[in-house]
Amino acid sequence: MNALENSSSAFGVSTEALMQNAAHAVATLIKQNISPLGSKKITVLVGPGNNGSDGLILAGLLHKWGASVTVYITRGQANDDLLLQKISDDHIKCVFAPDDPCYVTLRNLITESDLLVDCILGANQNYRPLDENTSSICTIINERSNNPTYAKCLSVDIPTGIYPDTGEVDSAAIRADITAALGFPKLGLFTFPGNDYIGELHTLDIGLPNDLPSANDINLELLTSEHISTLLPIRPRNSHKGTYGHTLLIGGSRSYIGAPSLSGLAAIRSGSGLITIATPQSIYPIVAGHVIEAIHLPLSEDEYGDISAQSVPHIINNIHKYDVLAIGPGLNQSPTTREFLVSLLESLIDIDIPLIIDADGLNNLSLIPEWWKLLTSPTILTPHPGEFSTLTGKSVPDIQNNRLVVSQEYSQKWGVTLVLKGALTVTSTTTGNRYISPFTNSSLATAGTGDVLTGIIAGLMAQGMESCQAALCGVYTHGYAGELGSKHFGTSGMIASDLISNIPDAMRHIRLGIRGEADSGIRDDLQ
Repeated sequence: MNALENSSSAFGVSTEALMQNAAHAVATLIKQNISPLGSKKITVLVGPGNNGSDGLILAGLLHKWGASVTVYITRGQANDDLLLQKISDDHIKCVFAPDDPCYVTLRNLITESDLLVDCILGANQNYRPLDENTSSICTIINERSNNPTYAKCLSVDIPTGIYPDTGEVDSAAIRADITAALGFPKLGLFTFPGNDYIGELHTLDIGLPNDLPSANDINLELLTSEHISTLLPIRPRNSHKGTYGHTLLIGGSRSYIGAPSLSGLAAIRSGSGLITIATPQSIYPIVAGHVIEAIHLPLSEDEYGDISAQSVPHIINNIHKYDVLAIGPGLNQSPTTREFLVSLLESLIDIDIPLIIDADGLNNLSLIPEWWKLLTSPTILTPHPGEFSTLTGKSVPDIQNNRLVVSQEYSQKWGVTLVLKGALTVTSTTTGNRYISPFTNSSLATAGTGDVLTGIIAGLMAQGMESCQAALCGVYTHGYAGELGSKHFGTSGMIASDLISNIPDAMRHIRLGIRGEADSGIRDDLQ
């Protein structure tokens, strides 16, 4: 963003114009949220730098539009500051923190205000860690939540105290109710613990010129309904089941009967015209009873109920029937399943069928030397951090602290589309592009939801989507379905089969542009 803002003047948009645009965009957002402004009291907290300047311009606009505005200057401002002089000329009340011993006036303003606007630091890195004065002010702002009728806090660009590039937070970082990101949202808004502090996110256009050279270097995008709606498969009315492809799902064992059932149902719900579920012979009747819409393929197994390599010739002889192959849900880990997986992948080397490998497919894969050399077709891997740790040898904390970096590194090393699951799921591609899902939903933290994601992605690939696009649409649809489920079940209690029932509704919402709270106002690009 610094590079974009600094280069914009050469393309006809000055820094001053960007500030004016930013202030107008934030003022419009405020007007939409707490109208009518004429009856509202708003306190704008102003710090140094551009974020403080945005706040001074914003205060003037809100005053002009009828709000009762007070500006609280958190640290000294130059006497010749023209924006501050305009505040005085407009007779807007202004309080200076050095003149407010023990912050008595600040506490009163917080109690009396309908809205607090945090323009203290924004993305300015020069004042971190927070000094004692700023830390005290932020702490007092956060104490407002002790009052049941407390004023909401809107942070401009990024809540004060969050490090914009890392998501680290100071101990007194402001917990915003709304964050109005300017231009492109900062990475710290989508990295923990920073994401816990942002509240409802809106990304506002500040008039950056189109086609800035610096923008071409951005290889990180935030998934939105607007983006995904352009990727989802079109469904012609004069179609039939063969139009939408045939998915082959291989998985299951005596210990994990539900996993292939969940994946199969998810593939059907996401639009696959046909699906065949291949499971060990001993559990085939149970899976068939749960997924009556599928074709079922019983496979040879060992004495413990694990799929054996003897089943590979039968699969390969019929592989031409299928448009995508998903392997792993409920597969179990054993020498038998590992032998089966090696034999299957070796048999597929000269066969061009897209692959999705998940769950125990990944765990077995990790024990095969240089396993990535067996993946000759477009392949998607969907590990959670524990499975990714098994594949890479890295610790889970190291992975979680560097999700974007390690996912990109191994996506390119292995030549696969890599979906690193979890809150703010990251999808990385072999071209170096990375995508962040906006969803952080604890209701998805339950057994089987990963199997559902595998099924959604497989169902989309069966309909002819390229692996990268299928992964993005699958991840976003999965997260959106979770949001819909949370509205009914809350933060706990939803199970994987509930999630499946929300897949069609999630896709309908995405296609029609019906935006949920989770992606309200978010733009695609992230820097």
